[in-house]
Amino acid sequence: MADSMFTFMYWALGAGQVSGQWPRPGGELVSGGSPRYQIYRTKDDKFLACGPLEQKFWDNFCAVIALEPQFHDDRDWQATKAAVAAKIRARTAAEWEAAFAGKDVCVAVAKSVEEAMREPQFVARGLFAHKVALEGREIVATPVPIAPGFRKAPGAVGYPRLGEANKELGI
Repeated sequence: MADSMFTFMYWALGAGQVSGQWPRPGGELVSGGSPRYQIYRTKDDKFLACGPLEQKFWDNFCAVIALEPQFHDDRDWQATKAAVAAKIRARTAAEWEAAFAGKDVCVAVAKSVEEAMREPQFVARGLFAHKVALEGREIVATPVPIAPGFRKAPGAVGYPRLGEANKELGI
């Protein structure tokens, strides 16, 4: 699992290897330094994951949250982060979700695992359709993240009881 996370760190790997400038937590554009790439707490103690890095997304984001004009130019990262945090903290996650709906802003409410499993996009794509089952109980067996055409059809499969497959495994 840890190995696969390096795929998502292309920015950090490239910056570090090419320039010798390895990212610091809270120090760079995508490591928490920028107000454009943050997780902000809402009034109901939930979180918004915000990533409006490109200017068009940032402009839309600023408009939706009614950010004061002096913070639109975010060169003073600390002041802008504080202003955005105050705006986001003033409303609930549901209120923000409604405000951002249909807007081109690169923002999402951070969901719990249980909430995420009910998200229509994951359900429609069959992400949780594969199961491991034994004695009438099932748990999700998430597929390897490859195109659905390369996956087996969804359903439930069993697994061997302790020791049942020892002979096949040469144990």
